[in-house]
Amino acid sequence: MAEAKEQRDQEEKEFQQSQVDDQNAIDIVNKAITVLKDNQKAMQDENEKFGATVENLKSSTNEEDVKSVTGFVQVGSFDEAAPVPKAGEKLPPPPPTMEYDEGSHDGEGKGVVAVLTMIAQDIEKDKAQSFEDNKQAKAEYEENKAQQEKARAEQSTLADNASREADLAMAEAGKQAASISTDKAQLEQTRANLETKWEGKGKGKGKAGNAPPAGAAFAGAAFE
Repeated sequence: MAEAKEQRDQEEKEFQQSQVDDQNAIDIVNKAITVLKDNQKAMQDENEKFGATVENLKSSTNEEDVKSVTGFVQVGSFDEAAPVPKAGEKLPPPPPTMEYDEGSHDGEGKGVVAVLTMIAQDIEKDKAQSFEDNKQAKAEYEENKAQQEKARAEQSTLADNASREADLAMAEAGKQAASISTDKAQLEQTRANLETKWEGKGKGKGKAGNAPPAGAAFAGAAFE
């Protein structure tokens, strides 16, 4: 039983630690979800702002505007130089690399929030399942403990009853032995009295030699 208790205590310790770890993980994920939700509007505004900038560049006829973005936007192949418009001419259309769908990233923040939400829910399920498993293990331990305690109590009762019966038997045997001893002492005393009586009768007649033997005197006493 001591070994079972030690194992149950260890399981309880591990369960309590797992509950703390799961809760910490849930708190971290929920904080991340909160931060993402709080910044979703700002992220969407930045995307829209960037999209508007790209659209403005597409329709711009200002040479300086084009030059300001040629450092990070590919305007032609590496083998041919980009055409330089003359003053007053409309800029050529931008290459495909400048195409931008201002709504293409709007759902990314929501997608991450959805994934994190599922992770938090999975951890919650694991935590709840761990709680139920520990609850069942604890109930099984308590039931087993009660059964063993009951068995020990029954064995103790049987042992006590056996010991009590043995004590009573010994006491009864002692009484019987004492009774036998008393009866023996009384018989010895009766024999001695009878022998004395027979001896007295013999002396009264002056013929001590005619006194019956001790055994005969005792036997004859029964018929007086």
